[in-house]
Amino acid sequence: MLVASATRARFLGDFVTAQALFRSASAMLPNDPNIAYMFAVSTSQVPGNRYTESIAPLRNLTTRFPDFAPPYNFLGYSLFRSGDRVGSLEMVKQYVARMPNEPNPHDSYAEILAWNGRFDEALVEYRRAVAIDADYLVGYLGQAEVHALMGKPDLAKAALTAALPHITAPNTRLVYLRSIAGAYFVNGDLENAQAQLMVVAEEAKSANQPAAVTNAHIGMAIQDAMLGDGKAIAAHLSGIGTEATAVERAYCSALAYAVAKQNTQARSFLEELKRARAGNETDATSRWAPIISALILVNEGKGQEAVTEICTTDVSTPMTRAVYALAQQAAGNVATARSVRDEISADRAIILDNGGMLTARRLVKRIN
Repeated sequence: MLVASATRARFLGDFVTAQALFRSASAMLPNDPNIAYMFAVSTSQVPGNRYTESIAPLRNLTTRFPDFAPPYNFLGYSLFRSGDRVGSLEMVKQYVARMPNEPNPHDSYAEILAWNGRFDEALVEYRRAVAIDADYLVGYLGQAEVHALMGKPDLAKAALTAALPHITAPNTRLVYLRSIAGAYFVNGDLENAQAQLMVVAEEAKSANQPAAVTNAHIGMAIQDAMLGDGKAIAAHLSGIGTEATAVERAYCSALAYAVAKQNTQARSFLEELKRARAGNETDATSRWAPIISALILVNEGKGQEAVTEICTTDVSTPMTRAVYALAQQAAGNVATARSVRDEISADRAIILDNGGMLTARRLVKRIN
């Protein structure tokens, strides 16, 4: 009952309660590695804690239950995020050693290898994962991410295309189709990225997935603003459906025009954004107005004002970091701008379906 209640609390996002219940259950059954593992994981999820909080209990688990595989996986990721890359690789290797005939250990090892820049070795492990289970979809996605990081979007497309016959859910298929566009976009191939997003929009429309249609048109608007001449932005934005809220529509429109350096239109949608979000602000939407305002100031050559504006919000997200870097360049702080640019570009934990992350990676290409 304690485990069931703890699991329910965890899925509801009440991590404090989940941790307390898992702690009690673990005390009652001290020789159950599964409960001890869930307690360690829940510890890292308690608000105010960090992933590093779970390192000690996970290490204790590997000592008490050396043949129990799951802690090695979680510990590997926690160590990587703490900066211990050598320890991280060793833990995921131990995970593979205990479950060599399961795809997930090979997938985890591949991901940590990729994050360390060891791309060829990562591809080997991703291929082992899908050789074990052809329906293990993230193995194909991992290969695509590595190929994209290597600057080979055509190979990324091939990996994602190989996954399509194994996908049964329409929403998942659309994610993989969008990821093909992401691979081209992150490598600066606008023509293929736009063509792929049009494929996504058409398939989403046929599958009666209006939200996916909207997302595809938003992506095309941003891509045109980023890499094209900006003339087609309005046409792409007209494809945004009613699934997008007024706040989302205003932000995406303002962002596209600000990225295209069309300040008049960007300011108009910025004012619309401020009106739409009034009294209905979230952590995410609270960042949107500073992002647009700072970009407009960068376009106007008002670098220090742009720095001040973007620093009114959280500058730890990919988009806010990218805008911060552009603002620093406009303010004449080139060394700082380049440092942030290199930090964003060197992040190998890429998600090909994450529009904000990919846009940030392209934006910092403007820093020279």
